[in-house]
Order: sequence, then C-alpha cells, then structure tokens
Amino acid sequence: MRGWKPDEPLELLSRDDGALRAALARGFEGVWPDALLEGISRAHVDRYRSGFLAAHACALHLLRVDEDNWFDFQAARAACAWFEEPLKQRERRELALLKGLSAALLLPGMIVPPDLPVILDHGSGAAFVVLAGLAD
Repeated sequence: MRGWKPDEPLELLSRDDGALRAALARGFEGVWPDALLEGISRAHVDRYRSGFLAAHACALHLLRVDEDNWFDFQAARAACAWFEEPLKQRERRELALLKGLSAALLLPGMIVPPDLPVILDHGSGAAFVVLAGLAD
C-alpha cells in the first residue's frame, strides 16, 4: 500500500472523480509508467463511502485476485473490517475503485484484480493505493 497526502482536501477527492484522478496522476507522475497514468484519466470510479459497504467491496476486490486460490469471502471480509472502525463520520475510510485500471504494470508476472483501489482515510488526511497480486 502506497500512501500520500494530496494537496486537495479529501472531502473534495471524496466527491469529485476528476479531482481524484488528477490527484492520483500528479501524486505518481514520474513513479508509475505513463500508460498507467494515462489510464487514470479515463477510469470510471466506483465509490463506497460507508465503512460497511467499503469492507464488502474491498473483500470482493481481493477475491478477484484469483477467486478460490487463497482464502474465502469471510476471511477477505475480516481482513477488510478496518473500514468500519472509525465511529465518527469525519474520521471515516472510503474505498474508490478505478474500474478497469489494473496494477499489472506495477506487479509484472503477478495475477492482479482488474481494478485499482484507492482508500481515502479522512482520519489521517491521507490517500492510499492498494496493490494486491498473487505470484502463482
């Protein structure tokens, strides 16, 4: 998981797909391959603002790495339960999935899910990109 503190407030990135994509592209310019940065500008963003829904969506995302190969949905759901931990709305964690934007260029030779997850952690003011892959 790679994190950074965006220049923009997380509240803006939480509701504006264009702002989120622009912040990602700026945050990883010169670090990620150009092809991946270009894909960010076109990616559709699925958002999960509630901790309950984010935990389930993240678990499904993890299962998409290789479905039945490494753990079941309940184990994936337990691993994602920390989305629900903040009890205050201003400290919540949100999940944004950049659809169709795979981390394959960053994890060569690994089986990766088809979407790129971004976590907005309002409690810390940081955003995180989660890279998950399986060397099978």
